Amino acid sequence: IDKKNIDILKFGRKKIPHHALPGYYKNTKVILDLMRADQTGLSFRIFEAMALEKKIITDNPTIKTYDFYNPNNILVLDKNFRNLKKDFFSKPYEKLLEDVYYKYTLDHWVNTVFKLNS
Repeated sequence: IDKKNIDILKFGRKKIPHHALPGYYKNTKVILDLMRADQTGLSFRIFEAMALEKKIITDNPTIKTYDFYNPNNILVLDKNFRNLKKDFFSKPYEKLLEDVYYKYTLDHWVNTVFKLNS
C-alpha cells in the first residue's frame, strides 16, 4: 500500500451489529470478505454485495468458479496482497446479467426449494 495515501484507508476491529451493516454498505464502493478458519463456500456478504452492486475483495479463491465472477467486480487477494491495485477501485461496478443475478436471489431459492415454478 502506498504510504502517502494511507489516510484514505480505514482499518478497525470492532463488531458491527447486523442491523447497522446496510448503512456501512451504502457508504462504500467495495466490501471486504475474509474467510474464517475451516470455512467452505461463500459467505452471505458475497450475496449482499451482489444485491447492492458493490465490488468485493476476498481471500476466497473458490469465488472464481461461480458464474457471477467478474474480475472487474471481484478481487481475489493473493497471499501477500500484491495484487491489490488502485485501478480496481477506480473502475465502475459492472452490472450482472439479470438471469445470473436472479439465480442467487431469495425469490429463486424459494421457488426452487418449494418447486413453485413447476
